Formats: sequence, C-alpha cells, structure tokens
Amino acid sequence: MIAPEKEIVDHSYRQIYRETYERAVGFYNFILSLGISKGSLIGVADYNTYKFSELLFASSLIYATLYPNKC
Repeated sequence: MIAPEKEIVDHSYRQIYRETYERAVGFYNFILSLGISKGSLIGVADYNTYKFSELLFASSLIYATLYPNKC
C-alpha cells in the first residue's frame, strides 16, 4: 500500500486507506460467501461514496465487474 495513512473524505465521513482496505477484504469475504466469483457482474445502486469505493476494491480482488447505476 503506497499511502495507508492518507484519508478518504466523503462529506462528513473520514477514513484512512488502511481502514478502507480492511473493510474491502471484509466485503470480499462476504461477496465470496454469496457465490459471486471471477467474471461475475455485480449491479450496484450507488456511486461516488466511500462504501462504493470499498465495494469497488473488493470486487477487483476477485476479478468481478462492478456495474453502478445512478440512483
């Protein structure tokens, strides 16, 4: 990780990249438990939030494609 202590800021929410990575690994394990695997397409009704970035990182860990849809 290049800058684990740098912050991600989303309105009033702040989180450092190390925490984002740890949460992404949690999402990764959850996604796998749902049966989603390499090459899967994941539809998401969200974009441009810290939770979306965590899911984006998690989906890239399993080589799944994230398909965001603006709400």
